[in-house]
Amino acid sequence: DYVSYERAFQLLTQVTGRAGRGQIPGKVFLQSYKAENPLFKFIQEHDYKSFYNTEIAQRKEHSYPPFTTLSRIIFQSYSEEDCINYANEILNVLLELRNSSNPQFLGPAPCFFTKLHSKYRYHILCKIQNDELRTQIFNNLFKRIRKNATVEMIIDIDSVNLL
Repeated sequence: DYVSYERAFQLLTQVTGRAGRGQIPGKVFLQSYKAENPLFKFIQEHDYKSFYNTEIAQRKEHSYPPFTTLSRIIFQSYSEEDCINYANEILNVLLELRNSSNPQFLGPAPCFFTKLHSKYRYHILCKIQNDELRTQIFNNLFKRIRKNATVEMIIDIDSVNLL
């Protein structure tokens, strides 16, 4: 999840900020398998600016928001085969629609929660440069897709949670 470091930074900074607010000074102990991760140094020093600079550079390098729009197409079905086949069919339509622009389509891949409420779940992540292009691609997708009675398709625009 591309916002996981941001969420961790927010939560741990909040927790460390609450330590020692009263009469007695507080101490915070963080236990981790990867204590060398720069995130912990940023938290320890309350260094918001360095955290931001590191995080924004990573997002730019990997084409995540705010440098691109991120949408997610989720497919759900009681049949895993139907789910995968329909997801691949939609991916092929998306690849045809991308014309001269260079959007990225990642997947289809199993969702983090691959099976939920007895339904198999796969998704395609769509990294598209701007809102106008995304609107154009999705409007054309809606015109071209065939309805599938066995597979539900959910489109999450400006997706923040990739789980």
